[in-house]
This record gives sequence, structure tokens and C-alpha cells, in this order.
Amino acid sequence: MSTSSTIPILCTFDDSGVIANNGRWGARYGPQTILNQLQKLNFAPKTGQFSKIESLPDKAEQLIHLGAGHNDLFPIMDHWLKNSSKKRLLINLDPHTDSRVDEQIHSGTPIAKLCQLYSQQLRVWQIGIETFANSTQTLDNAEKLSQKISWRHQWQANETQLRKWIQEETNEMDFDHVFISVDADVLSSAHMEAVSAVSYHGVGFELLRNTIQSCYQVFGQKVSLGIYEYNPLYENLSCKGAKQMALLCYDYLINCKQT
Repeated sequence: MSTSSTIPILCTFDDSGVIANNGRWGARYGPQTILNQLQKLNFAPKTGQFSKIESLPDKAEQLIHLGAGHNDLFPIMDHWLKNSSKKRLLINLDPHTDSRVDEQIHSGTPIAKLCQLYSQQLRVWQIGIETFANSTQTLDNAEKLSQKISWRHQWQANETQLRKWIQEETNEMDFDHVFISVDADVLSSAHMEAVSAVSYHGVGFELLRNTIQSCYQVFGQKVSLGIYEYNPLYENLSCKGAKQMALLCYDYLINCKQT
């Protein structure tokens, strides 16, 4: 990618989906807080900020999406899927499957809704799932919707094996586009306190970061990155949560520059 290319950063400042899912309000301030930290880092690729999907550059698929609730994932994926026949892989790094089947789209429903609407175009891989963070019904829904699940203990125990699975996934099906969705509460409470639902267990930041880097190595320019559920109202004075999310954005921009 040319260093003169502009990478869109789409920001969604609406946390109504979190509130509708009985979460704590405040995630609406997450995107700007992450951007504030990102702007302190020195990176070459140019970025352009957008607040509406319709205002994105034509056919823009290499981008960062900073959302509030995880329901903000639905509009951007829906936009891509209904306007293109491309085969897409959604990698959700999250302790929750977000596969509840409700009429209303909120932070607990987006992936189930996408699977229902686009079963032929979309494959979903859930990484970091915790049994205790999901109801039996939600896990059953994920299975019925043919989602692949890698449990948190599997991920933590053998990062090398997960990298092999990522490679096997792309060997099995040639995806045109990969969207990596990071729910901030996939991190342990030692690394991330500023979320609506602080993790009982979670993973360390370096494991999360290394896994995403592995995806870049396998999928290259086909990747977009989304970050959701970060709530700065519950951040501490170090702003460590925002710094970590900004660093994930930085890594993405560097990958765009190099590929």
C-alpha cells in the first residue's frame, strides 16, 4: 500500500445498544478517547475520520471501525454483505458469542442477525469464548448458526496452534475480506477495566495483539479492524485501556503501510 493512501476510520458514537442490553452507558465516548491516544503515536499512513457509513470512500473495505456497543458491528457488515457477493470471514475476539436471537438489535445480538441474513456469504469464527459468559441458549444458537468456536482456554494454552488454525481457515476457503472484531472485554481485568462487563478471566494484551498480527500475516490487505465496548467513564488515570486499543489501531495502520 502506498504511504499516500488514506485509511478510513469510521467512528460510531451511539451506545444505545449497550444500554438496551442492560450495560453501563458511556461507550459513546470510547471512539474519541481511543483516537486521542492514537494521535499521540507517530505513524506514516494517513487517516480520514468518518461518522457515517454512507460517507465512506467508494468500496472502502480496508478500514478501522471504532464503535460503542458491539451492535455497531451490524450496520457496517450489513452494508458490505448486501452490496457485494464477496465471501467474508468475521473473526470475533470476545468472551461472548453475541448470538442472542431477539427482534431488537443490541450489543448481544449482532452476530446472530448477520448469520441469519447472510449464511451463504459469511463465515463466523468466535475466539475467546467463555462458557460462563454465555447462556446455554446462546451457545446453542451459535452452533445452529454454524459458527466456529475456539474457547478462551484453548487460545491461551496454545497460541501456536491457533496460528495454525488461522492458516487452515484460509486454506479451506478463499475469503475475499476478513473483519476482525475486538470486544474490549476479551481482555482480563488486569489489562482492561474500562468496559461495561469486566471479564471474570480474559486474556492478556500481548496474546490478543499477537493473534491479530497473525491474522495480518495470513490475510494481508484483506483485513479490516473493529474495536467495540470500550467505556472511558470507567478508565483509570493511566488511560491504559485506551492506550491498548490505540496500539491495536497503530498496528493495523502499520500493516496497511507494509502490505
